[in-house]
Amino acid sequence: MSRRADLRLEAHPGEPLLVHLASVGAAARRLASFSPVFFDPIPCAAIAAIAHLAGFTHDLGKATAFFQDYLHAPPDRARQLKADPRTRHALLGAVVAWALYGRSDLARSLAGTPAGALASIIAPWAVRRHHGRLGSPGDDLVIGDRDVDILREQIESAMGPELDLILAGAGRRTGLGIDRPLTGDELLDRLQDLVDDLGIEATGLSNSSPSAALATTGLQGLSACLLVQRVLSVLLEADRSYSLKELRSPLPDRGVGPACVSRYRASRFGAGKCEIDQLRARAAAEAIETLEAAAEDASVFRLTLPTGLGKTLVGLDAAVRLAARQQCAGHRQPAIVYALPFVSVLEQTEGVLETVAATALGGPPIPGDVLVSHHHRAEFRYPSGGEDEYTPNQSQLLVEGWRSSMVLTTTVQLFESLFSGRTRTTRKLHRLAGSVVVLDEVQALPFRFWPAIREMLAALVERLGAKILLVTATEPRFLEARIPAVELVPRYREYFGQLDRTRTHLDMEPRDLESLATIFAARLQGDHAGQSALVVVNTVAAAIDLSSRLSALVGPGVDVVSLSTNLVPAERARRIADAARRDRRRPLVLVSTQLVEAGVDLSFPVVFRDLAPVSSIVQAAGRCNRHWEKARGDVYVFTAVGADGRPFADVVYDPVELSATREVLRRLAGGTPIDEPGLLTAVDAWFERMRPSGTAESERALAGARRLCFRVRGTGGQVREELECVRLIEDRDTAEVFVEIDDAAEAAWREFERLRRQRPDRWATLEQRMDHSAGLRAATRALAPWRLSIGKGHLGDLDSGGEIVRVVRADVVSRYDMATGWRRAGAVQASPAEGAKE
Repeated sequence: MSRRADLRLEAHPGEPLLVHLASVGAAARRLASFSPVFFDPIPCAAIAAIAHLAGFTHDLGKATAFFQDYLHAPPDRARQLKADPRTRHALLGAVVAWALYGRSDLARSLAGTPAGALASIIAPWAVRRHHGRLGSPGDDLVIGDRDVDILREQIESAMGPELDLILAGAGRRTGLGIDRPLTGDELLDRLQDLVDDLGIEATGLSNSSPSAALATTGLQGLSACLLVQRVLSVLLEADRSYSLKELRSPLPDRGVGPACVSRYRASRFGAGKCEIDQLRARAAAEAIETLEAAAEDASVFRLTLPTGLGKTLVGLDAAVRLAARQQCAGHRQPAIVYALPFVSVLEQTEGVLETVAATALGGPPIPGDVLVSHHHRAEFRYPSGGEDEYTPNQSQLLVEGWRSSMVLTTTVQLFESLFSGRTRTTRKLHRLAGSVVVLDEVQALPFRFWPAIREMLAALVERLGAKILLVTATEPRFLEARIPAVELVPRYREYFGQLDRTRTHLDMEPRDLESLATIFAARLQGDHAGQSALVVVNTVAAAIDLSSRLSALVGPGVDVVSLSTNLVPAERARRIADAARRDRRRPLVLVSTQLVEAGVDLSFPVVFRDLAPVSSIVQAAGRCNRHWEKARGDVYVFTAVGADGRPFADVVYDPVELSATREVLRRLAGGTPIDEPGLLTAVDAWFERMRPSGTAESERALAGARRLCFRVRGTGGQVREELECVRLIEDRDTAEVFVEIDDAAEAAWREFERLRRQRPDRWATLEQRMDHSAGLRAATRALAPWRLSIGKGHLGDLDSGGEIVRVVRADVVSRYDMATGWRRAGAVQASPAEGAKE
């Protein structure tokens, strides 16, 4: 292809390439400058300049005739050109970023140091992977001979005055002190040397360093990974959203300040007359007093309180005060990121946060810059707070970028942003700089990842200046070995001592579900006659089986309700709300999986809990006599086994956790019920038993971090040392099923189908295409109340084919039981409680 010096280069139809690169580069620099970060000897200003360089070069590969032809080709021709490797643009931009960085003052000042080796590849690596995912330097930056030939053709097709103008702008504007401009001729002449140097450096960094070579910088393991991700994050955010004016200035001060939670508590509860309300008020006051007395540099805080003492409000109160402290320390947009392990409790927590915000603002609606929810079932809602509302595409960009003072999300979303290296999740990582991260129900984090999570949270504190607040009723101390934590309620044991609401009965003898149903029915017709009860089991199959057996045994005067992820989310939410009612006229027996275990405000006089780790048993006990409605409630711990004699607990939980649990419970089991303070003793013993344990998964992740390895390509069945092995939800062979159970579900599907079939025509603008895509994604999310993730072995004759399987209303009865949910094909045996920890 011949050179085209007269080509007017565009990034997107109608948008000049130079304008796009300059805008994205400036936005990336601005985002990187909002909060100070600590990666000595690479200063904050240098990191912002590296981000600017990445932004200015990320789409520079579009300056080729190949890409410009693709950009303006008719649809059929464009599809053909897209398959041509010469239309790809990321690699050329990465090579230019490498060449320009090598001419900078920063490169000269760090020359020959491990920090210099790391700094030199950050912008090229971010540019190379801004449309994919981070792998390792050895995979992403080593360039083959065929790639060199393609690069040469691309440069030859691009050479001309406009390319030189772009290259000169990239060198002049980044602030890296680039001493002389790079030209297209020089780029072509030096191409092989640049490629060779980049490949050698990347390979060396990947294979031999960082624990040794980077030790002198202090940027070991996760710290180095975090620096790479931070630059990629601001590049992605700037590229996706640079045209939005919201990126050009800090978030507005809407008045949701340090005193807002206290004002809400006073308006909601007043002085508090009953004993439990007085304990709540006392604990809240003690927590704030401790926080205000804590040293300014204190970074990790722990809030340990019994269930039912208002941990959500106390934790939120502490978080807004910490955010105000962060703002005084120079963090211009400190976010409060409130993370929970269960989607089932997010809506309840969202209601609390919305009510607090409304109290502070004088009423709803709550603007998106104050509060957003971001999880797989949330809508992309970002109210503007003014007359002009955002388009669907803009709302999605702002929500996914966590552009809000308070972000409610899942621990899965949070830790995927930190460990996965995927562009979709990494994009929001920059919002964690200077943030306040609240990990509610922290005991639910999988034990096998505790060491890796501990190191990542420490890196967040030390490198991004974040504050961490751990909220729990079972005080896991897995962070203590790394960073000492300030206990906000130092006398928390006194609260456990004063709240003697339950007695726990232990029965370690294995029993099948038929025997257990008989025992439970006898108790509910004997000592607990007329009382409601909660039964928590470990698998969906057990919940369905046991609820059926109990229905036949307890008689028509008792409502027996099954609750599991086998039911569509809308029905789950309805049953939880119904169980929370306190004006019931008939006793209720709720047979549930673990999804009611944390954060759900339910209270039963009787709770039965299948064997589980001690922390889970305590959480289940927190649903018993929660509000101290009677002198004492009763908790029964039992051991359920399947038809093969294997305990259901062994199907779901980590064997190390269960081994420690059995050892602790055997010491306590002796016929005498355990009071509520005694459960805290069991928790202490359990964590002491767990503390010295290491895990292979965390060791692999940390080993991968030392090699800057997020993901290894082409490993097959080999054991991988990579950050990506930290996955809070394991990949399952499941299919997405939409169950059209009512008119609302049918209407949601019609809208989804309409948008799926309605494609923008070839004359549609980029904004119109993006709005259509955002609308389709919103319609897909609107299906969530009726969507199930079903193991493919339970689909029967349905074939997913990679799409959402629709069960139309006429077929619902044959596929879905309104009492227990999806009619599972095959034997109903022990299977993990799918989605219990979402």
